[in-house]
Parts: sequence; structure tokens; C-alpha cells
Amino acid sequence: MVRQSLLMKSFNIASDELESARYLAKEGGVSLNKYLRLAVLEKNRGVVQGLEANDALKYIQTTVREAESRNALALESALADMRAEQAAALQANEDLVMKTLQAFSQFLSPSQPSQGSPRTPRPETAKTPSKPDATDWQRYASGS
Repeated sequence: MVRQSLLMKSFNIASDELESARYLAKEGGVSLNKYLRLAVLEKNRGVVQGLEANDALKYIQTTVREAESRNALALESALADMRAEQAAALQANEDLVMKTLQAFSQFLSPSQPSQGSPRTPRPETAKTPSKPDATDWQRYASGS
């Protein structure tokens, strides 16, 4: 007798739902009792599947958030590395420009022989100042 009471469950069904269930059971060719048992099983299975789907969705959302966090950290790290490389390249370019400007300004300034220089100073000629032409620049650059 204890067994039978465990198997029997009671639940409330609204009158309009009961009429709908009777109609659907008749259409399906099954008894109302069997239809209601199948409906309860289907509902329970749906609830369980719904819970499983909900858990799966939460797991997917967590995985996506973790992946987004990892990607954001990787991008921030790569951006910091690129900024450091860019700063180093800019500094190297600035140094190169300054050295080039210094060398060019030394080239344009009147030359004075250094102590270790084998060049001898050019004798001053009594030319009248005129516009320098291409040969003057070539002579100046070659040191003659």
C-alpha cells in the first residue's frame, strides 16, 4: 500500500485546461490519464532540458567573457609594445637627423684645418667676389 501512495500524485488542473486536455487526448487516440502522464513527463523533460540549456548558456557566456578578457589583455600588451618600439624608432630618427644636420652645418661652415688634417689651407686669391658656380663648389668639396 505504501508503494501505491508513492506512485499516485495529485495536482490541480484548471477546468479549461482539463477540457483542452480531454480534446487533445481524444484526438490523439489515448486515454486522458495516459495523455496527462505523457504531458507531465514531457513537461519535466522540457524543464530538465531547459535547465541543461540554461547551464550550457551560462557556461558559454563565461567562456566568451574569459576569452574577451584574454584578448583585451593581449591587445593592450601588444599596443604597449608597439608604443615602446615607436618611441625607440622616433628617438633613433631624431638622433640621425641631428647628426645629419650637424654634419651638414660643418660642411657649410668655413673650413679650418684641424691639427690632424693633412690638408693645407687654400691661399687667398685676390678675386673679386662673385656668385659661386658649380666648379667652385666642386673645388671646395674636394679641398683644392
